[in-house]
Amino acid sequence: MDKARLKVVKDKFLVSANILRKLFRSSSYTRGVRETGYSLNGNALTNTFVNARACRDNPDRYNTQVRKPQTKAVFSFAIDFSGSMASNYTDNTLGRISAIESVLSALYGVTHVAESVGIQSKVAFIEFDNKFGGCGDRDLGASTRCVIKDFNQKPWTDDYCLTLCKNLSPNGEDDLAEYARQAIEMVAYENAEHKVAFFMTDGINVHSHNYYASLVEIAKAKGVKLIGISFNTPLHKAMPNGISVKSSMELATALIKELEKRGIGRPSTFSSIIAKIQD
Repeated sequence: MDKARLKVVKDKFLVSANILRKLFRSSSYTRGVRETGYSLNGNALTNTFVNARACRDNPDRYNTQVRKPQTKAVFSFAIDFSGSMASNYTDNTLGRISAIESVLSALYGVTHVAESVGIQSKVAFIEFDNKFGGCGDRDLGASTRCVIKDFNQKPWTDDYCLTLCKNLSPNGEDDLAEYARQAIEMVAYENAEHKVAFFMTDGINVHSHNYYASLVEIAKAKGVKLIGISFNTPLHKAMPNGISVKSSMELATALIKELEKRGIGRPSTFSSIIAKIQD
């Protein structure tokens, strides 16, 4: 990976940034978390004390507030960090490159555009204490979430992304169900109107498929849309809201399309944006 190839990705996305701003922009929203009563501070505490002394019901207890989301949308992206991600393949946009470099290049472009329109993101790769199960042993130990971009961090610079591509060395085995769980946890407690959890792998990992249905329900209970991505590998029917991509550009456009499908953008303008990105 070098700056010239990275610039190809960035230019394809930033050229459409103004259109994407229009896509994701909406009028002031009113949806939020409903809360009954007030916190015990300021006037609320005084009212509680006064009403208690007068043996009256405290009306504050019956008032309902709407706490508006601080952010229109957030998404998480959990990356398979197994050894196969270090293998090279031919990316349609970037040429001969490793899978991890291709994925990071796509996220580099998407996070720049997403942040420019107020969509915050968190990216992490997931690895395990016991990197090599050996002899069919699936006990990989506890998973570790290694965050390489947090919600409060700006999009990556060219140099930072290139450093990641150069220094990250995926190894070990994979556990797709754990990637999905970590992706959900990364966004579950964020105060946002739309929450999307992506997890991706370049493997099949059949033993994880038994857990997908329950993980989707867990995500739904937390207001999160869970989406599984198969990168340059066949898509298994059990993958939650499954997407199959084969290159950095396919991955990037799929992410934007899924964010749009959550109701963040206007479908009537989306096709023109994708066309500009893919030109």
